Amino acid sequence: MGGVRWAPTQVAQLVPTVVRAEDSAECKKARAAAEQAGREGRPRTVLRETSNAKCWKGHQTLRRALRTNAHLDLHDYAACAREGSKSSQADTRALARMCEAKTSKEGQ
Repeated sequence: MGGVRWAPTQVAQLVPTVVRAEDSAECKKARAAAEQAGREGRPRTVLRETSNAKCWKGHQTLRRALRTNAHLDLHDYAACAREGSKSSQADTRALARMCEAKTSKEGQ
């Protein structure tokens, strides 16, 4: 009957803290590195740092814009068109249409 009684603050300390992937230090670092690489014109770094979609939950629009521009910079017009066509942002979709046109020209 005389068991241990825990104060609410002690119980809270026993419950493990769950860190969502997108909130992890690693993901925050990857997002910052991708944005920096985008500003500096380093498309391969952008693609590498945006490869883990879990890190971009809640930042999908930015991720898609960065990836679309990176594919364009690398002259990978098919990937640019695919990536950008899924965007909710009008300017990224316009970029995708431009890439699609370049893909069609190359196929002629």
